[in-house]
Amino acid sequence: MNNRGIASVINLIVILVLTILAAVMLQRGIVENRRTEIFVDQTRAFWLADAGMERALGQLNSAASWTGWSIQGNNAYLQSSLGTAGDYDIMIANYQNATVRISVSGYFPSRTADSPITRNIEAVATRVNTSLFNYAAFSNGALSLSGQAYTDSYDSSLGVYGGSNVGAEGDVGTNADITASGQAYINGDISTGPTGTFDNSSFFSGTSEHANTVDLPLEPVPAYLTTLTNGGSLSSTQTIDSGNYQFWNITLSSKTTLTIVGPAEIYLTGDINVSGQAQVYIDPASTGPVNIYFDGDVSLAGQGIVNPTLAPSNLILYGTNPSAQTVTLAGQDDFYGAVYAPNAAMTLSGQGRLFGAFVGDTVSISGQGGIHYDSQLGQAAAAATADYAITAWRDIQSAFPVSP
Repeated sequence: MNNRGIASVINLIVILVLTILAAVMLQRGIVENRRTEIFVDQTRAFWLADAGMERALGQLNSAASWTGWSIQGNNAYLQSSLGTAGDYDIMIANYQNATVRISVSGYFPSRTADSPITRNIEAVATRVNTSLFNYAAFSNGALSLSGQAYTDSYDSSLGVYGGSNVGAEGDVGTNADITASGQAYINGDISTGPTGTFDNSSFFSGTSEHANTVDLPLEPVPAYLTTLTNGGSLSSTQTIDSGNYQFWNITLSSKTTLTIVGPAEIYLTGDINVSGQAQVYIDPASTGPVNIYFDGDVSLAGQGIVNPTLAPSNLILYGTNPSAQTVTLAGQDDFYGAVYAPNAAMTLSGQGRLFGAFVGDTVSISGQGGIHYDSQLGQAAAAATADYAITAWRDIQSAFPVSP
């Protein structure tokens, strides 16, 4: 073979290699272009799903009816189209509960297109309680009133209870049933669970509802309290200055007095037990509230806890045990404060009046005293504009083809 023939063969080989390389690069370019298109469409589908999530939250947080939604059992469904921008589908599981699960799918260019690009996101949304105290008394289980027990309301920001500062907002609620007997009277509204009963209008002044499914989560003990060194038992006459503390318990008897200067936050790993002429005394010179978290039980007899500031918001007791607790207020002196113990069997009796609000697993109100609900405890809730907030969220990336 002469030189010219060899050169021709080499040229053919080079042309073949270049052609193959060009074909490979062209194919790769087509695939990369398709990947880019899919990425853009996926982004569009994601924002469509996000729009659906915002639509779901807006519906949950509004007083609007569920017009346009499909209600199937405990779930709510909605399909929405944004025209050429795409579509989204929403499912809200247990849509009437305090905690709901929201699933949204976004479709581009539409859900009916041939092989649409889809993005799915899920979220858990929980009703945010801006106030734990919207009732004079509320319980998860049974709530009862007997004897001369009664409820009404006042506004501590307007001064002491009495005269023109007496209202009819002594509302009582439960997720179960309400019973009343004797001379008991509720100067306010009543509400029970969906199957709850209490319709005797002679025992209350307001309106009645039967639809409660209120979630009563435990109030967590702040981490900065759980890590403190435990100071032991408080059982003698002494003064606790403003600050953060952890103790085993408060056990007072005879004539001992425990004085607490607010602001103070106290975590008790055990009980609160006050008897005889002993008392827990909130210093009126306090410049902030006293918050007490307790894992044990509470028994307040005799003088109990004395709050001369006369502001219930200056004394809040939180039951923090995930197991059953008991809370008994049976003192003879007036109590100004609020108790939130969602796992507690709560008994409110004695001759002293109760100013504030009370939440328990079960609540029994008896004796000659009454609950004067301080409407200031619920002002934050009245001003709230949103009920649900997202507490967990995840993006479920959909698989997609990459072929041109």
